[in-house]
Amino acid sequence: MEYRDEDLRVVASYYHSQWSHESKWIVIRASLSAERSMTIDREDIHLLTPGGQRIPLATQRAWSQDRGLIRLLQQNAQTVRQSTRFYFNKPYGPAFRFFTSGFNTSNDRLYANKTYVLSGNLYFSSPADAWEDGTYSLVFEVAEEGARAVLPIILE
Repeated sequence: MEYRDEDLRVVASYYHSQWSHESKWIVIRASLSAERSMTIDREDIHLLTPGGQRIPLATQRAWSQDRGLIRLLQQNAQTVRQSTRFYFNKPYGPAFRFFTSGFNTSNDRLYANKTYVLSGNLYFSSPADAWEDGTYSLVFEVAEEGARAVLPIILE
């Protein structure tokens, strides 16, 4: 899926989670660039369910506490992973660091601009411990900058 306007360009890939979403976790691979410098905080990224419920990007703590399920998700998603960076004609910038393991430090924000492309995995945890089929919306809402990107995420 791709979203583009005068502020943001976002591309998302979620092949594994589209068809395998019976666990509480899904992963969406995303890349983005901004036409002007902006800071995107973790809280600016969320999913909207088909019924309109807001599901925030998972916290580092929740992600770390569920490492067994996350590793299994990562392993299964690897076989159908598609890079989202190739949709941009810009150099690669820093990776999203919302989720890290070991001694690496996670970040709670991204610094986007028109010079490079940021990429990484976004993890969401279902409050119901499973995901229902339907059309969700991946939302990047940077209210401070007046920027908003919405991409449909179809779970079948």
